[in-house]
Amino acid sequence: MRWLENEAHGKHLFYWMSGCLVFKLLYAPAAVVAMFFLGITISPVPGFERFPELTPILFISFFGAAGLEEMLFRLPLAIFVWLRFSIANILVIAVGLSAFFGILHGGTTHILVQGVNGFALSLLFLKCGGCQGHEAKALLTTTTVHFLFNMTLLLSGIAIAAA
Repeated sequence: MRWLENEAHGKHLFYWMSGCLVFKLLYAPAAVVAMFFLGITISPVPGFERFPELTPILFISFFGAAGLEEMLFRLPLAIFVWLRFSIANILVIAVGLSAFFGILHGGTTHILVQGVNGFALSLLFLKCGGCQGHEAKALLTTTTVHFLFNMTLLLSGIAIAAA
């Protein structure tokens, strides 16, 4: 767990952000397909029953929503870092916050998709400034990846629906 202690900078920050985004983009559909074959029904995320019109305000609101979620689910980790909890304890807290993140996205089955993706964002937060007292950088990093993930899913869904 010592790898979390060294903050990512420069090109390494880009690599961590890209790696997290690629993981999320590969993991989410694979998890949904696996759940389908296991007979686990996953409900749509509330609010995504239809595709919204693409306008500049949509992009701004998606970034704002991602930022709000990141503040609610990642910033508490910074508090535990500040209180000098061990990395192991902080990771346990991250698991709990991530599970709650998944539940709020549609129920307990969403822990397997959004919860795991939330944990990936928690690791990114901790690696990219959260463990080192650079909470603003860490929040901007996770908000950007969260936003890019949400927009990729939205634009992919629109493209598939249009085909």
